[in-house]
Amino acid sequence: MSDTRHKIVLVDDNIATLNQGKSLLQAFYKVYTIQSAATLFENLEHDIPDLILLDVEMPEMDGFETITKLKANIRYKNIPVIFLTSKSDEESERKGFSLGAVDYITKPFSGPLLQKRISNQILYTRVQNAIKDYSKDLEIMVGELAKANERTKIMMEKTPLCAWLWNSDFEMIDCNEAAVKLFAFKDKKECLERYHELYPEYQPEEQRSTEKMKDYIKKAFEDGICEFEWMYKTLDGVIMPALIILVRVEIDDGYAVAGYTRDMREKKAFMEEMRRAEIAEESNKAKSRFLATMSHEMRTPMNSIIGFAELALDKPDNEFVQEGRVYLNRIKESAKWLLHIINDILDISKIESGKVELEYAPFDLDEILLRCQSIVMPEAREKKLDLKFNTEPLNGKKLIGDQVRLYQVFMNLLSNAIKFTNTGTIKFSSSIKSSDHQKIKIYFEVKDSGIGINPEQLKKIFEPFTQADSSTTRKFGGTGLGLSITKNLVELMGGTLAVESASGDGSLFSFEITFELPAVSDNILDKEKHNISEKPKFDGLVLVCEDNDMNQVVILEHLNRVGIRAVIADNGAIGVAMVEERQKKGEKPFDLIFMDIFMPEMDGIEAASKIIALNSESPIVAMTANIMASDLENYRKNGMSDCLGKPFTSQELWRVLSKYMKPL
Repeated sequence: MSDTRHKIVLVDDNIATLNQGKSLLQAFYKVYTIQSAATLFENLEHDIPDLILLDVEMPEMDGFETITKLKANIRYKNIPVIFLTSKSDEESERKGFSLGAVDYITKPFSGPLLQKRISNQILYTRVQNAIKDYSKDLEIMVGELAKANERTKIMMEKTPLCAWLWNSDFEMIDCNEAAVKLFAFKDKKECLERYHELYPEYQPEEQRSTEKMKDYIKKAFEDGICEFEWMYKTLDGVIMPALIILVRVEIDDGYAVAGYTRDMREKKAFMEEMRRAEIAEESNKAKSRFLATMSHEMRTPMNSIIGFAELALDKPDNEFVQEGRVYLNRIKESAKWLLHIINDILDISKIESGKVELEYAPFDLDEILLRCQSIVMPEAREKKLDLKFNTEPLNGKKLIGDQVRLYQVFMNLLSNAIKFTNTGTIKFSSSIKSSDHQKIKIYFEVKDSGIGINPEQLKKIFEPFTQADSSTTRKFGGTGLGLSITKNLVELMGGTLAVESASGDGSLFSFEITFELPAVSDNILDKEKHNISEKPKFDGLVLVCEDNDMNQVVILEHLNRVGIRAVIADNGAIGVAMVEERQKKGEKPFDLIFMDIFMPEMDGIEAASKIIALNSESPIVAMTANIMASDLENYRKNGMSDCLGKPFTSQELWRVLSKYMKPL
């Protein structure tokens, strides 16, 4: 049996690439490997392949010279060529496509991707050749139809395309067997009687189908020919895209319009598949760039943490007190930096899954702004920037909203402004737009004199996992997630984040938010705020289910410092047993249970379920690094009251404790 597989020629001066390519493709295609352009042209004299995979960088004659020579030869110019390269850049890609390449694949390549790209191009070439064949047939038929009515009818029956015939009154007077077959009519009579049922009420341009078809037929009578895309609706209700060519022909000493229809479903499906493949490839590239950025951003603070920890441990005991504290402070700052990056990633996950929930509580806007100012001012001074805060006073009014998320928005915008401004001024402004006894609308803006954003970058400045310019990441650092998070948080608070910018002229970010006003007095609010900010003291017993030795030490020390006695269970099974033991002895239940999720023998989810089944009165708080939106929902579904994310700060622990235990 002869080998009917498509023939692929792989041209590359690297033996390893040739062997890899042949290994990946030989199960699907008949693959020939060639090491030079000269050998390629010698082989083309004897056999024409279905596709050529051509390396760009080769000695003697590179890929660009080779494809130029191929396209200049009438025998070889229609062979599709896919370029292979180990270093892709936009200029080379543009040059390759301008010389006639159909695709551009970066080495090293994966088998499935390479096979898919080749199969797409072979299918596309097959479709194009079919279109050319149809077009040639159609051209011949149109010429013949103009001669006589009899010949017109013959050509209608012979063409493989669906064909119709209209008179000057826009009545269909004939059709061919291809039309009957395409639309599943019983015969020509039924086709002519029911053809109007093939028109949906409206075409995609929102014009009635019957009116639009009359316009096209009229144009064909006047101009002699008319070509357009059309949407049919088959008898079983399926929408069918088609290409229609209308041609004026002589018939019965007069004129009629012959219409030729080609079903475009296969081509449309192919083009859609190509579009999805391009989108998927661009998405994969964006994710690869993002992961590379994340790797760099996370390794940098980790390097500081490990480095300063080693330096601290290497210090003699008599020198540790003074210099060791310096190292520990630097470790703490690097850890905060790393936690900020992790929180950005978690925020994006929550936003994309729609799981971000805002808190609505009274807060003091002036205190948030003072806090922002105190944090960003040192960096601004270090860069010798003029940082100004021009805010309209609220005269002691408190606002209701999520102060943590609002602070996050302010800090993201201010940090970005400082990062991308080398000289000049950064100005934060706020002003009251409207106010009554119940609500107040406030306008905020952050304006800088920094590097600015060009129009192309501006289009995707708020997209997650996408840097407008990769050089920005290399020069200034950062994850590229901050503005996307900020935009979504502003929208969740009822505003719209706007940006005005031009390259070299700085940027202005602005938004308006309407806040509700509280009905309680300022004194009560101040008291609540004071209680939250001070280190609390408790008296209680807490069970900690945690298998990691280091984490056990951390949580025990934190709990001891606020007066809480704690007992440790190395896994979920031990924790359940401890709860059962206290119940049997009639002892008071634990005031709170912290539950790690991933533990040996019995994980936190199973342990929590068993404790709940014991009718225990102890609230269970998940204590875990897995705090994605889907994870939090899972903990709630399994009866856990709350979640303390690892790593946690003292304030975050106090906040959880205060929910379930009354401070002294």
